[in-house]
Amino acid sequence: MLLLKLISPKKLPRRKSEWRFHHKCYKVLLNHLLKRYSPGVIDDTITLNGVEVKLTLRDEWFENELTKFGISFSPTIKATQKLSKKRYRRSSLFSWKETLTVAQSRNRCSIVRNESVTLDSNFDSTLQSSGSNDAILVIKLSDHSRPLPKKHKIEDISETIPATEEQPTEPTNSPNPAPTKKHKIHIKDTVTPKEAPTPQSPVPDSSPEQPSDSFTQHQGFEENDIF
Repeated sequence: MLLLKLISPKKLPRRKSEWRFHHKCYKVLLNHLLKRYSPGVIDDTITLNGVEVKLTLRDEWFENELTKFGISFSPTIKATQKLSKKRYRRSSLFSWKETLTVAQSRNRCSIVRNESVTLDSNFDSTLQSSGSNDAILVIKLSDHSRPLPKKHKIEDISETIPATEEQPTEPTNSPNPAPTKKHKIHIKDTVTPKEAPTPQSPVPDSSPEQPSDSFTQHQGFEENDIF
C-alpha cells in the first residue's frame, strides 16, 4: 500500500479525455486491487431493542482513491432469508481500520483499531482493560445506569424500611373495630332562641281567619240596625 501511495497521481483532470497514460494505468490497478480488497471488508449492523451495534473494517484511503477515479464499490442491500456465499479473506496489502460502534438514542460509544486502539464515548461509564503485559487486549465498557443484579429483588427493599413507617395495604379484621370519632357540639356552638333566625313567613292578622261566606261584625253597630 505504501507503493500505491507513492505512484498515486496528485492531480486528476475532471475530464477523462484529459487523462494521461499513467492516470489510466492507475485506474486499471485500482480495479485489480478492488477484487482483493472486497473479500476483507466488514460492514455489519445489528439493531436490537433500540440499541444499534455496528462493526466495520475498511481502508479509508483506498476507498477514497476508488471514489476519486469514479470506481463504484457501493453494495446493494435488499431483504433476504440467508447470507450470500462469499469467502472472507483479509489481505495485508491494505491499511485496515476496524471500528465497533454501539449507539442508543443520543448515547454513542466506539472502539477504533488501526495502528493503535482508541475509545470514544459521550456518556458516563466505567472502563476496564487488561494490562500492557498481557497477551490479549480486553476492553470492557459499562454505563453507570446498569440494572441491579438478580439477587437484589425489589421486595428486599421493604426490609430496610422501619416498622413505624410501614402502612398496611389492607385493614386488619379485628372483632370490635374502634368507633370513629364524631364531632361533639359544645355549649358555645348551640344557638340561643334570641339568636335563632325568624322564619320568613307572612305575619298573621290580629283577627282570626273567617271563612269566605261569613261577615265581619264591626264594633258599634250591627248589620240589622242599618236596615
